[in-house]
Amino acid sequence: MTKVTKIFITGVTGVLGRHILKLLFCQRNSELILLMRGSNLNICKERYRIVLKEISKVGKIQARVRIVLGDVTKPNLGILKKDYDQLCNSVDEIFHCAAFVDYYQSFQKGQLVNVVSTKNMLKFANRCSSLKRLNYISTAFIAGNYQGEFKEGDFDRNQSFNGSYEKSKFISEGLIRNAFNKKFDISIYRPSAIVGEYASGNVANYQMFYQFFRSLSLNLFTVMPLYHKGVFNLIPCDFAAKAIYLLSKNSSRNATYHIISPENFLITKLVKSSVKYFNSKEPLYVDIKNFNPGDISISEQKLIQLFLPFLNYRTIFNGNATFRELKKLGYDSHPLDEQFIIKLFDYAIYNRFMIRNKRHNV
Repeated sequence: MTKVTKIFITGVTGVLGRHILKLLFCQRNSELILLMRGSNLNICKERYRIVLKEISKVGKIQARVRIVLGDVTKPNLGILKKDYDQLCNSVDEIFHCAAFVDYYQSFQKGQLVNVVSTKNMLKFANRCSSLKRLNYISTAFIAGNYQGEFKEGDFDRNQSFNGSYEKSKFISEGLIRNAFNKKFDISIYRPSAIVGEYASGNVANYQMFYQFFRSLSLNLFTVMPLYHKGVFNLIPCDFAAKAIYLLSKNSSRNATYHIISPENFLITKLVKSSVKYFNSKEPLYVDIKNFNPGDISISEQKLIQLFLPFLNYRTIFNGNATFRELKKLGYDSHPLDEQFIIKLFDYAIYNRFMIRNKRHNV
């Protein structure tokens, strides 16, 4: 009889976690143990049912799913001791997807959800007697404000950080890297900016990329300071999940991967195209080195300050080693173009997160 692989997963309600879960459902001879946060188990099950609406053939997979009430920020992951001990004796693989993905969070919040949860997960992993692999979702933005190419093998390049999210994830990845060469394998995955599904634009929540373009659609900018050579990398959530899933089944010991798109978007072109799409009033574009905050209102200064790292991004994520590995596994990421961006905007407008203005006279 084939042994059932028990896979422990956190963050299944997140943009990326739910897509990884969908792929794991296709893996036969596996039991999926979902750690979910809530005041009681019934609330967790209801949140799980919402995620399941995206998944077909629900009846056939229900028997292979177990929901565990817990909290990654608490000792023993917030799990009852008897259940925690039982899991330590049975879990074969971990996907730690849970994170507080808010680029404008306080450091205290990022420290709690991203750093403390990683410490708790490592304690759990070290207790697991049959664990084969820990899959950890980091972010390419641990590169911070590093200028130039940032490869999979890069980590501490004396970079500083554009916000507490980047810093807390850098600290968290450092904890994971310090656990290399333990009794289990570790794979680190660094996605770039995760956005909606490739074909539909469907996304579970709207993070930094969307927040910036929402402000643009609302005509909140009169001046736009841009680094004219700046580029930004986007990865559809379903593409990212597929890459991670394939690599998790075939990856090398203690490996780090860049889960990114082969193409970058030039920020100036992205902004100008979106202004046209939204029928927004076009802001005055200023080279970032000539930008004078005193030329705009205090409220707009605060808005610009939030998004300045995005407009001034100078890091190029190099994923060549990851691309070579994925090619061997038959991974195919379709090219991203302006039509893909329009799908993202269409979905956000449909859900009333962004608006498309009536045409106006310039």
